[in-house]
Amino acid sequence: MQKIVSIEKQELSAEKVELSLYQDIIKFNDSIKQDFKRIEKEGAILGKALADAERQRRKFLDIVMLSRRTKQQAEGLIQDFKKAAADLGADFESSDIKEMQKLIIEIDEYIKFANAIDRVPQI
Repeated sequence: MQKIVSIEKQELSAEKVELSLYQDIIKFNDSIKQDFKRIEKEGAILGKALADAERQRRKFLDIVMLSRRTKQQAEGLIQDFKKAAADLGADFESSDIKEMQKLIIEIDEYIKFANAIDRVPQI
């Protein structure tokens, strides 16, 4: 009879361990669900921000490409003007030309920056 009681105690003890482990699983399952919900929420916010950043990047690149064409036309006009002035024997430097040359340099910096921008990763 004592042997049967001992076996029953072992079984009850094993069941308590299993129950305790299962309760831990339930607790961690709830915890991981909460983590997953937070990840999904923050991921959605990040995904929207990245999509917005990609749209802004494309818009910026479009503007830079248009500026590149304008810059090339401005450089051509400056060269033509300087050549025409030289043909007349004049050395003409206006503040407008200096300003255009300064802006051309600044646009070149933006073009370098635009060329270095990678595509924004998406989630």
